[in-house]
This record gives sequence, structure tokens and C-alpha cells, in this order.
Amino acid sequence: AAQFLMEFMAGKNYSGISSTYYRMGSHYYDAGKLEDALQFYKVAAARRSEDRMFDCLIARNSAGVLARLGQFKLAFDYEKKAYQLYVTFLGDEHNATKACSNTLIQLMKLAVEQEKKSKIQEKERVKESAADAVADQIRADEEAEEAQPTKKKKKQSKKRNKK
Repeated sequence: AAQFLMEFMAGKNYSGISSTYYRMGSHYYDAGKLEDALQFYKVAAARRSEDRMFDCLIARNSAGVLARLGQFKLAFDYEKKAYQLYVTFLGDEHNATKACSNTLIQLMKLAVEQEKKSKIQEKERVKESAADAVADQIRADEEAEEAQPTKKKKKQSKKRNKK
């Protein structure tokens, strides 16, 4: 209700709205409701914020949630956004920038590993579907062969009866 009143009274572009959504996302994160937390972080990122460091926090926390959800490629993208903001406003040598850089490297490794596993699984699925198709064809051929001898037997028995 308070969020609604804040947006209604101050307007959607009020800079305080972003921090409220961020805090709500943090509460959901602490409660273990990661999907809900991510939704609040997305809304917070979409709202106007006057503080660029706050944008870094939103991006980093979104990356953390995505990483816990196993979406490493998307987490990497959010962490990269945070890293770029940290470099722009704090410089390369700041501790926050270095920590973000280390996280970025880890997420990149995890995303690459996940992509490799995904490609291997896709290849296995293709092989399985090809094997299933071959098995279906063999079954169909066997059924067709079983149907043909009965016709031949009938023809042969007719020939014998004529003699």
C-alpha cells in the first residue's frame, strides 16, 4: 500500500521508488524466494535512480540471484553491467571493481561450462532421436515382412490346391 501511495503521489519517476523496490527484492532474497527477488530487482532497475552506485548494487544483486538460479550467461551480463559502472565511477583499482571483476571471471567460466554441457546434451538428444527413428523404421520393416509371408502362404496354398 505504501509503495502504491508513493508512486501515486510522487509519480513513477520519483527516484526513491527504485530503492524501495530494491529493498523489497532484498527481503525476498533473504527469505529464499529468488524468482520474486529477481522481479523486484528488475523493477528497481527499470525505475529512475539518481545514484549510479545504486544501479551497480541492483545489477550485482540481480547477477547473484541469476547465478543461484543457474542462469550463468544472464548473470554474467548483469555482472558485466555492474563492472562497467564501477570502472566508470570508481576506477580499475577500487576494491569493489576488483571484486566485481573476480565475480565476472567466475561467472564467465560457469557460463562457458554450462554452454558446453548444454551442447553435449543436445548432441545426445539428436543421437537418441536418430536411434529412435532407426528403431521405428526397423519395427515398421519387420511388421511389413510379417504381413507379406501370410500373402505368400495363401498364394502357395492356392497353387497346391489346384494341383
